[in-house]
Amino acid sequence: MASRLSEDPERSVLLLEAGPDYPEIDNLPDEVRHGYATATDVMTSDHNWQFIGKASETAGPMMVPRGRVTGGSSAINGQMFLRGVPEDYDTWASFGNDEWKFESLLPYFRKLETDTDIHDDFHGTDGPIIARRFKPDEWLPAQSAFRAACLANGFPESPDLNNPDSTGLSPVPFNNPNGIRWSTALGYLNPSRHRLNLTLRPNCTVRRVVFEGNRGRGAGGGERRRGVPGGGRGDNSQRRGYRLAPDTDAVRRGAGGAPEGYGHTGGAGHAWGGAEPARPSDRVRDVEDEGGCRAGRFRA
Repeated sequence: MASRLSEDPERSVLLLEAGPDYPEIDNLPDEVRHGYATATDVMTSDHNWQFIGKASETAGPMMVPRGRVTGGSSAINGQMFLRGVPEDYDTWASFGNDEWKFESLLPYFRKLETDTDIHDDFHGTDGPIIARRFKPDEWLPAQSAFRAACLANGFPESPDLNNPDSTGLSPVPFNNPNGIRWSTALGYLNPSRHRLNLTLRPNCTVRRVVFEGNRGRGAGGGERRRGVPGGGRGDNSQRRGYRLAPDTDAVRRGAGGAPEGYGHTGGAGHAWGGAEPARPSDRVRDVEDEGGCRAGRFRA
């Protein structure tokens, strides 16, 4: 969202991230860079909110990994780059929103990806997220044996699970070119970091949003300090706030930290867009709010 908002040079955008930020691929920790950690490794990581949930009243507690790092959950997920089946989207559209039809969504599926294997009308070739499939010479012996057994028993083979007519045996597409998890931080945010109208503040947990009417005008919370365990989530956090310039929109993050729209924030990362261009300096100015809490005034 921050990348898309800052495409407009007339807007100033402030992105607040509760977790750390790694601007360079070479600086990514292995668990974020490579993404082959076990579920336990991911759940005990500082890059995860470590939520616990229940699927139903009778189900036991289960781990619910959600990203606490630039890129959000796309920076810690399993990298399986799969679309839903067309029938699901068309069913949702039948409930009243015809923009959820698979046919309507297909241009956006194509826009977001660069598929390095499949080049046809159903796939993109210049999108920010890179997708690929493991080749047969990269498979484990058990995987090769599984394929041979399926074919021997009459199952059809399909080269592309994201083709709307796909059925049968197929390699799974992954967004990890050269083994690197290609998160939204790498695909969307990194190419935008040079923009003078985009400011990123990591280790900032937004705890409240200041409204004027139904528009968000500022955010307050904690800024995590280096070397402080639990910083940004507990009482050890340094309180900091950001006040937005007039005519500023706030990106809302809803369930699980996913961006939902404008006007409220509540999750791992938040993007705010103002209506004036930013200058190379004086983009964030510290001020004192009425309660003595340190605050930052986001300026154009």
